[in-house]
Amino acid sequence: MANGKQANENGIFSIRNIRPGDYTLFAWVPGFIGDYRHEAIITICSGCNIEMGDVLYEPPRDGPTLWEIGIPDRSAAEFYVPDPDPKYINRLFVNHPDRFRQYGLWDRYTELYPDGDLVYKIGVSDYRKDWFFAQVVRYTGTAYSISFVLCDLLFS
Repeated sequence: MANGKQANENGIFSIRNIRPGDYTLFAWVPGFIGDYRHEAIITICSGCNIEMGDVLYEPPRDGPTLWEIGIPDRSAAEFYVPDPDPKYINRLFVNHPDRFRQYGLWDRYTELYPDGDLVYKIGVSDYRKDWFFAQVVRYTGTAYSISFVLCDLLFS
């Protein structure tokens, strides 16, 4: 993504209306962990057009993924989002893909887990139903747990 815009199918993007100054190019790819950071400082001046050439992002990876919760896309949309408290409903986010932006949703965590914190079981739990969209803090502290059996993951 570039300045909130995606590259086209050929990987070409442009960023318009930038104030003159020195910048660093950062980017990310939905579905991949990590960020791209262009090493050189880019100096923007009025009316300039800078061709970056090929910009190659190689996601960091040291081994196979044993498990993951959700999709690395910088969004909370795929996780469990409770219905909002009726007194805080923002009608802009009713039936909206970004419904997790409703005010006060974090407060629902304590209502949903009154006696203990969330425990997510790899291979059993479903992040769409069992992983709260935000990691909130209770007044007495919060302990999210992720449970898995390593042998099952390594040898299956």
